[in-house]
Amino acid sequence: MDSIESHRQQLIDQILLITKDMLAMAKQTDWDTVIKNENNRQSLLKKFFSIEISNDELSQVTLMIKNIMCIHHEIIQMVNLSKNQMREDVRSINCAQRALKAYAELL
Repeated sequence: MDSIESHRQQLIDQILLITKDMLAMAKQTDWDTVIKNENNRQSLLKKFFSIEISNDELSQVTLMIKNIMCIHHEIIQMVNLSKNQMREDVRSINCAQRALKAYAELL
C-alpha cells in the first residue's frame, strides 16, 4: 500500500479531523464554530497542496480527499437546509408583523 509522507499525513489527518468536527458542529447548528474551523481548514489545505504529491502517493491522497469531500458535501447540505429554515422563519415573522400592523390599524 502506498504511504503518504509524514508531514503530509499529519496535515491530511488534521484536515479530516477538522472536517469531521465541522460536520458535528453543523449538526448542532453552531455556525460560528463551523466558520472558524473552515478558515483553519483552508489554511491547512493550502499547506497540504503546496507540497508536491508523488505518483506513489497519488492514489492514497485521492482516496483521502474524496473522503473529506464527502463529509464537506454533507456540511453544505446542512448549511442549505439551515438557510432555508431561516428564510422561512423570516417570512413567518414578516407575516406576523404585517398581521399585527393590520390589526393595530383596525383599532
